[in-house]
Amino acid sequence: MELEAVAPVTIVTVAGHRCVQWTIDGGRLESDLSAVGATSEGGFVLRRGSQRAEFTQMLSSIRLGDNVSHGRMLHAGQRIETFTSPASQIKLSATDGIVADDLPVYLAPAAAQAITGDIPASPLTGGQQLFTANAHIGVLPAGLAPQTGGKEVKKAM
Repeated sequence: MELEAVAPVTIVTVAGHRCVQWTIDGGRLESDLSAVGATSEGGFVLRRGSQRAEFTQMLSSIRLGDNVSHGRMLHAGQRIETFTSPASQIKLSATDGIVADDLPVYLAPAAAQAITGDIPASPLTGGQQLFTANAHIGVLPAGLAPQTGGKEVKKAM
């Protein structure tokens, strides 16, 4: 299967591997740092010949104490869980923001089912590691402090 980007996401090559590169365009940080979420436009397409599965508009979230972070995307007009990652490997702090290095990213069962619906001969299965992610997201821009009940941040990350 081939990997393609849906703008503004781009394809880059890192250490000889084709990778998708996202730009975070918004998010939410709870004032007690108990949870964080991020949004991103664009997405990716998996293609095999004329068959394709497209996923766009990422919503990712992690809540302190959860074992798993979630990435949900639109597929065929429905938002489905697309990716999961171990939350223990994602660090969140008021000074460094979100830091995840060599984070395994697994295909969620709902996304695997959606891909198989679009590409019947897909070799991908739910729970399979698809990517390794590296993310460094500054959650708190200079001069912005979280407020009670969380703070919406748009195009500031």
